Amino acid sequence: MKPVGALRNWFLNGACLAAFSLSACLGGTGTDTENGIEISVSARVVDSAGNAVPGVTIAVHDATGRVDSGLDNPLVDSTVVVVSDTGGRVHFELQKAGLYTVAGSIADSMVFVDTVRAIGKPTGVVLPSVGNPQFKVEKPVRANGTVRLLSGFSPDSGGQAMLRGTKIQSRLGIKADYQLGWLPASAEKFPLAVAYATKAAEKRFVKVIASGSGWSVRSTYGFNRCLTSESDTVTTSTTFGARSATTIEGAAGKACVGSPGTVISVLQIDSLGTTLGSLGDFVIPDRAAMLGDSVSIPKACVRTGNPGTSRATLSLTAGTIVVDDIIRGNGCPE
Repeated sequence: MKPVGALRNWFLNGACLAAFSLSACLGGTGTDTENGIEISVSARVVDSAGNAVPGVTIAVHDATGRVDSGLDNPLVDSTVVVVSDTGGRVHFELQKAGLYTVAGSIADSMVFVDTVRAIGKPTGVVLPSVGNPQFKVEKPVRANGTVRLLSGFSPDSGGQAMLRGTKIQSRLGIKADYQLGWLPASAEKFPLAVAYATKAAEKRFVKVIASGSGWSVRSTYGFNRCLTSESDTVTTSTTFGARSATTIEGAAGKACVGSPGTVISVLQIDSLGTTLGSLGDFVIPDRAAMLGDSVSIPKACVRTGNPGTSRATLSLTAGTIVVDDIIRGNGCPE
C-alpha cells in the first residue's frame, strides 16, 4: 500500500492506457448516469503479511473536507454499510470523480487510512475493470495529547482538531488537550487541521532608544529589560544595562529571550526617558519555529481569529499536535 496521503493510481498491464489518460485509473468500471459519473471500486483489505482481514468497516469521504464543514457521503447508495468479507474484499460505488479518503475501522479503532483518486471517463467510453487496490491494516495507537502552537500562544478550549477528509475529530479541552481515539501510525502523515482561538502567554514592554543605525534596549535599575508595565522607569545611560540590536524585532527578542508566546510592546524613548511612541507589538515564537530563540516576529505575522484554522502535524509518539500558526512570507518570516 502506498504511504498515507499518497495518491493512488491503479494500472492496467502496468500503465493506464493512453486513450484513457483523462479517464478512471481506479479499480472497477465507470458508467454514465443522469446525475453524473458512477465509479465502481473493488479492493481488498489485508494485513502486513498479505492475508485477508474480514470484518473491517470502510468509510469513504471527500478528501478535501474542511475542519469546519460537514462531510457528505460520496457513495451512490449512502445507506450501504461497506464491510470486508471473509476474503477481505470490499466493493463500493462513487457518485463522481474526485479525491477520496478511505478509512477502515474495527470496533472503535481505525486500522488504516488512505487516499484514492478517481478520474472521470470520457463520455461514451466504457472502461474495463482495472487493478485490485489493497488497503493494509496497522496496529492502532492511542491518539491523545495536547496542541502546541509555533507562535508560543495558547489555544483556548472549545477549538477542534480534525484529520482532513475524515470524521475523526476532537474538541480541545481546557489544557488544549485532544482525544482522537485509536489511529494507525501512518495517520501521522495524513493532513490535519486545527480550528482554534488563541491567547498570549503574557504581555511585556521593552523601551528602546535610537543608537546609531540600530536600537539600544534600556533596563530598570534592577537590570530588567523585559518590563511588566509601560510605566516602569528605565535608565537612559548609554552604558548601563544597554543591549544593542540592528532591528526592532532583535531588540524585543534580546530583551525578553526565553519567553515564547509573550506579546512585547516596543516603546521608543528619548534621552530623558520620555516615551515618544510605540514601535509595534512583537511575539517570541516557539523554538521549534526555527526562527532562533533570540528573535521576535511582528504580532501581525501570527494567525489569529475566532476561530483561526491552520495546518498541523500529528505526532502519536510525542502525544502532541504541532500547529504552524505563523504567516510565512509577505513581510513575515519564511
